[in-house]
Amino acid sequence: MAAEKQRVFWRGWTMVGLAFILSIVPQGFGIYHFSMIRGSLVDALGATSAEVGFAYSWFALSLAIMGLFIGSILNKVGVRWSVRISAVIYSIGFLVVAFATNLPMVFVGYILLGAGNAFAGVLIVTGIPSNWIVKRRGIANGIIWGATFFASLICTNFVAFFVTNYSYQVALVGLAIMSFIVIMAVSFFIVWRPQDEGLLPDGLTAKKASEKLEEAGSAKVVGLTRGQAMKTRTFWVMFVAIFLIGIGEMGPFQNLVMFTRSMDFDIALGAAIMSTIGFVSLFAKLGCGYLIDKLGARIAYLICEVLAGGGLVLMMFITPESSIAFVWVSVILFGFGESAAIVCFTSACGKFMGVKNYAQIFGVIFLAKALGDAVGSPLIAAISEGALGWSGAFGIAAACCLISALVFFLARKEKGLIELEEQAAAEMQRTLHNESSNV
Repeated sequence: MAAEKQRVFWRGWTMVGLAFILSIVPQGFGIYHFSMIRGSLVDALGATSAEVGFAYSWFALSLAIMGLFIGSILNKVGVRWSVRISAVIYSIGFLVVAFATNLPMVFVGYILLGAGNAFAGVLIVTGIPSNWIVKRRGIANGIIWGATFFASLICTNFVAFFVTNYSYQVALVGLAIMSFIVIMAVSFFIVWRPQDEGLLPDGLTAKKASEKLEEAGSAKVVGLTRGQAMKTRTFWVMFVAIFLIGIGEMGPFQNLVMFTRSMDFDIALGAAIMSTIGFVSLFAKLGCGYLIDKLGARIAYLICEVLAGGGLVLMMFITPESSIAFVWVSVILFGFGESAAIVCFTSACGKFMGVKNYAQIFGVIFLAKALGDAVGSPLIAAISEGALGWSGAFGIAAACCLISALVFFLARKEKGLIELEEQAAAEMQRTLHNESSNV
């Protein structure tokens, strides 16, 4: 029995590893490549930075809208076919942008990239730890989102090399080919829930799972429906908080390379900054996952956003004459908080509202994140080009980060979920009692 439990345990972490790979490609490449080619698109199309910034808005909106349907799609075709659909649509999106000759074509490419991302992106990679892991769900989510470091390292340097030596079009074609191969390969091995293979989360036995409410709920796959969740305070608290963080973090993030260009720093520094943010985020997300398991998602989120906001405040005072050391301090502080939101929100969604309908519920919550991202990228660019300049843009972003953390503090585990977990534990205990009586 011990050997069987260990096998199941490692099976779950294998699924986390596959989700980690998906985080690098459809999720990570989608985020990190844009700021690296934004300047090239501005030059090639004769558009403004703000106009090109709307391409990322279309990406985020497409991702969010498709995310509303991913739960239903998973129920109909399964996770493996969902990931295969992603491989096709996502790679086509890169190719459309590569060969685009005008701004509308670029927008079409980013709509395809967003849709392709949805089929194998955030809802899939965060649903895996919600389904397979209970006791260390925070760490599991932290590991998955730590993939952004590897995405930044691979994507930014890959794009910088080909943009410098060839063209941004060649870089995008390379990303298309790489994405298709990796995503398609993962599709043959990934499994959505342990119950699909007759297993339980964490390698638990039925007896062990029945002893704790959260473990019983995960074993029996209980949770609020999307309609029930949308009637709770916790759902709307998370919705508002994640919208604000879309503005506060993704807005500055997608404009950092343009910011460094405006400060007369070269593209190599921009690439190094993006890679550094990914690097420090790796440790921040693992640390955030640890804090979630120990202190809860709300405290972990508050700590991360204080760091991110502090980094943005320092960025307000960067000038072309600023020392490189000052630039790096602000970037590292921002990096420690940047994107920690997704670790906290995905962990909290499963814990506060249950795992049964995770994809459907978080799909709506993530819509708010995408809306924030869609607003944030062009908003920060527009503010930076106005009277407030970059200082005003970063100040507004910092305020969004801190307000988001305060709003998220109102989230709680819903009473309806507690009742479902109690019923699941009681049902498992009755089943075990009946089985022992029949022996």
